[in-house]
Amino acid sequence: IAQDDAGMKRWQGEQNNLAEGIAKLQAKYETVIAAQEERTLFETFQRHWKEYLALHDKAFEFAARNQTEQAMAIYNGDGLKAFTDASSALLNLVNYNSKGGAAAAAEGVKIYETATLLVVSGIALCALFAITVAIWMSLSISRGLNRGINLAEAVAIGDLGYDVEHTSNDEIKDLVDAMKRMTANLRQTATMADQIA
Repeated sequence: IAQDDAGMKRWQGEQNNLAEGIAKLQAKYETVIAAQEERTLFETFQRHWKEYLALHDKAFEFAARNQTEQAMAIYNGDGLKAFTDASSALLNLVNYNSKGGAAAAAEGVKIYETATLLVVSGIALCALFAITVAIWMSLSISRGLNRGINLAEAVAIGDLGYDVEHTSNDEIKDLVDAMKRMTANLRQTATMADQIA
C-alpha cells in the first residue's frame, strides 16, 4: 500500500484498470455460458469476486486516510479469504471448461473418424459402381463384336445363311445390321449367279 497521495492515486488507477478489465472479461464470458453447472460455477466466482472488491474498496478507504494497519488487516484477513475463495471458484470454472474442452475434442475426433469412414466408404462404393458399369459395357461391346466377327467368318467360309441378332440400340447394332445387309446382298448375288449358271 502506498503511503503518499501520488502513490495512492497510481495504485488506485492500476487497481481500477484491473477491475474494469476483469469486469469486461466476465461480461464476455457470461455470453458464452452453455450449461447450468457452468453458470453456477461462474455465479459462485462472481459472488466471491464482488465480496473481494467490496473489501478492497473498504481497505482502500483506510489506506487513503493513512490507516495502513486497518487496511492491511482487511487485506490479510477477510480480503485474503474472499480473494482465495474467488480464485478457488475461478479454478473450478477453469477445470470445468478444461473437461468440457477435452470432451468436445474427443467428440470432434469421433465425428472426424465417422466422416472419414463415410467418405472412404462412399468413394469405395462409387469405384465399385464404376468398375461394374465398365465391365458391363465391356461385355456388352465384346458380345456385339463377337456376333459381327462370327457373321464375317461365316461369310468368309461361304455360309450366307448365317444370321445374327443384336438387340441393343448402339453402334455395334449398326455394324451388325450393315453386315447383315452385306450378307443379304451376297446371298442375292449368289442366287442370281446360280440362276445364270
